[in-house]
Amino acid sequence: MKYFISVVLVVIFIVCTPEITAQINGKNVVFVHGLQPEDLLRLRSLEQIEEAGLAQAGTMRPRMDASIYFHSGYRLSENSLRLYRQVKNLESQGTCKDGCYFVTASTGDLVTRYIINRLNQWGIDKNKFKVLVSFDVVGAGGGTEGADEIVSALNGNVLGFDVNKYILQPFLGFDLNAGWFAGIINDLRPSIARQTAMAPNSLPRVRIVGGKENVLLSRFMLGRDDGIVPMHSACGSARQEALDSCSRSIRIDGRIASAKGPSSLLYNHFPILMAQGLGHTEAGNGQSSGRLVALNNGRNFADASFNISERKYSTGWWIFKKHYRVVNKPESLNIADVFIDAIE
Repeated sequence: MKYFISVVLVVIFIVCTPEITAQINGKNVVFVHGLQPEDLLRLRSLEQIEEAGLAQAGTMRPRMDASIYFHSGYRLSENSLRLYRQVKNLESQGTCKDGCYFVTASTGDLVTRYIINRLNQWGIDKNKFKVLVSFDVVGAGGGTEGADEIVSALNGNVLGFDVNKYILQPFLGFDLNAGWFAGIINDLRPSIARQTAMAPNSLPRVRIVGGKENVLLSRFMLGRDDGIVPMHSACGSARQEALDSCSRSIRIDGRIASAKGPSSLLYNHFPILMAQGLGHTEAGNGQSSGRLVALNNGRNFADASFNISERKYSTGWWIFKKHYRVVNKPESLNIADVFIDAIE
C-alpha cells in the first residue's frame, strides 16, 4: 500500500502544473512557468520547452511581455546558464528598465528566488533590470514533502513493473523503464528549497494560496496543502511547520477565529488570497476557485497596492454564532482575475 500511494503521489505531482496569467497595473509582466513532466525524459529541445512554458500562460498569453523558462529535468544549478542568458536578454531589451512584475506558477516561485539571489553574481545592472513584486500563485518556494517521496521512490523504493506500465505510463505518456530524472524535483525537497527561500528577500513576494487537499497526498504533507504544495510553503512561512491557514486570526474558509497560522513569515512575504476549495491545478485554469479570503488587504507592495472588496456575515445564534469575512466576488471567478483586478 505504501508503494501504491507513492505511485499516485508521483503521478499527481508530475502531471499537475498550474496555468496562470496576468497583466498588472500597467507594468510589464514576466511569467515563470511550473514543472513540465515531459522534461523529465530530457528528450525535448529547448524550443519545445520554451513553447510549453509559454503555453502555461493560457488564454492571457498575448498579454505577457516576456517569460523565463527552465528545464524541469535538470537541477536549478544545471539551469543556471540558460536562466542567466534569459535575464541578460531582458536586461538588454529594457523589459524591466521601468520596473516589472513577475508572475510565477508553482515551481516557478523557486526558480525566481534562484534568479533574484544571483543577479549580483551574474553582473546584472539593477538600473536596467528592476523587479518590483513577484506574485507567486500556489508557490512551492518552501518546497513540498511530496518531492521527498518522489526522490525516495527513485532512489530505491522501486515500484513493480506492472504498476509502472498500467498506472504511471498512461498518465505520463512514456515508459518509465526507458529512464527518467527527478531533475528540479530534487530542489523542491523542503530541506533544499528552504536554503534558497531563506536567502535575503529584497523582492516582495505576494502569495496566493489554495487549500483543496488530496486524500492520498495529504498523508505526506505537513499540515494542510493544495494537493501538491503544503501551506507552509505557499504562505511563505519562515519554518517548515503544520499550518491550516496563512493567518492566526482568520481561517481558510473566512471564519474570524483563531487558526494555526505561521509562527512567522519570511521577510517580505505577504499572503493576499487563500481559498479552501482551490486545488493546485485550479489556480489559473478557469475553474471555480470557490470562496476567497483576503489577507493584507490595502497593503502596499513597492508601487502597487492590493485593494479588494470584502463582505462580512454571520451564521448560527447565541454562543454558537460564527463570524466570517470573505472576498465580495462570485465564487466562479478565476483567482488570477481576482488578484489582478485588485492590484492598483
